[in-house]
Amino acid sequence: MITVNCAASIDGKLSTAGRSRVRISDGKDMERVSYARTAHDAIAVGIGTILADDPSLTGALPGKLRRSVARVVFDSKGRTPEASRVLHGTGTTYIVTTAECRRQIGKATMIRCGKKKVDMMLALDALYGKGIRSMLVEGGGEIIFELARLGLIDRMTVYTAPVLIGGRDAPTIADGDGFVSEKEFAKFRLVAVKAWGEGVLSEYERLTG
Repeated sequence: MITVNCAASIDGKLSTAGRSRVRISDGKDMERVSYARTAHDAIAVGIGTILADDPSLTGALPGKLRRSVARVVFDSKGRTPEASRVLHGTGTTYIVTTAECRRQIGKATMIRCGKKKVDMMLALDALYGKGIRSMLVEGGGEIIFELARLGLIDRMTVYTAPVLIGGRDAPTIADGDGFVSEKEFAKFRLVAVKAWGEGVLSEYERLTG
């Protein structure tokens, strides 16, 4: 079960054109995300998110019962810095990279699959073999598009903040190469939408068949 969770501006941007770290979720949404993390076996991001935001990807709530949640980083070239917060703290960290990357990154468990870039299907099979049955993907756009291209996203939760960022080079919810025709589009069904804190929270399920 793969759930994509993201926070974006009105125009679908995750950050600025310079990919500077910005806060899009408000306090209420950040608390929601903390609960969502504890409901999954793993939290996953791409290397771009690691380099831009240095998240810890913890599945813990202050003062609440803590659950050990695995952290997954998709990093084809093995660029995760040794000092990254995702490599420290409790819980196993998996770095998913290619067979060509021979680097051992900190104490992370390395998963090597694919040549020039990570083979997503092989990666998910390997993670399944590690006991991961549900994964919360928090970005970035390259990872989200690849999962959408392969039809692997089961659910999407999108928090839309009441801001407009702009910029043709600013990262969006789904980047990558993009689909070239309408028949290729990844299609979802809207199952819920509600005012949430300062913004709007929308939930989608993948259309099948």
